[in-house]
Amino acid sequence: MNFLETSELLARIQVGDNRKVDDLVIEEWWHLVKDLRLADAVEAVREHRRVSGEYLTAQHVRAGVKRLRSARLDRTPLPEPPGGMTPVEYRDWLRETRTAIADGRPPQLVPELVSPPRDLPAIRSPRKP
Repeated sequence: MNFLETSELLARIQVGDNRKVDDLVIEEWWHLVKDLRLADAVEAVREHRRVSGEYLTAQHVRAGVKRLRSARLDRTPLPEPPGGMTPVEYRDWLRETRTAIADGRPPQLVPELVSPPRDLPAIRSPRKP
């Protein structure tokens, strides 16, 4: 999350509890939430407000984001990994795939497992003279 997104997050939080937000508050919050995605942080704020009347802190936001991302990983099975990867390639694929799922994005499909539609004609390269 960048500084502007942190400002947006705090503006949304301010709507709920009328806290005073100035540049110093934004800067301090930024240091605490800069590694989070804005969309996840906003969802964590909403969830906190649905279930708690407790004054919202950055710690609540961080814990809410952790729960949200864990829930996405728990309910989404990993796709089949591409074949023939080295251990390093598999580690990278696994990290990228888990990050995509935790972010709420669909993981990339494995090209070898995706077959083209049958009704499309084959695409051929033009012949060279």
